[in-house]
Amino acid sequence: MVIAEKYKNAYGTWLVSTENNSDGTERKLLGTFKGYVDEIALHLAEKGYYGLNFQTWEQPEKFTPSRTEVDVSFGIDSNTWNISADERVADLKDVFRDRPVDISRSNYYASFKIKMQKSDIKEYERQIALDKLTDADKQILGLTT
Repeated sequence: MVIAEKYKNAYGTWLVSTENNSDGTERKLLGTFKGYVDEIALHLAEKGYYGLNFQTWEQPEKFTPSRTEVDVSFGIDSNTWNISADERVADLKDVFRDRPVDISRSNYYASFKIKMQKSDIKEYERQIALDKLTDADKQILGLTT
């Protein structure tokens, strides 16, 4: 079989997209889905421009932050849209109680802010600085053996 190994199983986690214009030069991401390709494809059939494109997607073991804070909102069915910002923050602090982040008010409607805790920000900034060093720089500084 010539098919790449990661595509030899019809069940998996798939990044599904379709064409977004008639010449196929633009793509529209339909979402990430876990299941059988045939079931997902038939479910999304009406959303395809010409067809659907499936790419395997493997979740990284650890996500690398690109910022130290971000504004987030949940779907309207979360019941977070029809409560005050203070109630939202109080409820979400409970949701994130076991996570190393701080939850606070956001300036955006029905949103909240997720922010790294101060101790994690220092490590994050350290890692960004280290990532800029070459292997030779790291060796000179005694950061590698």
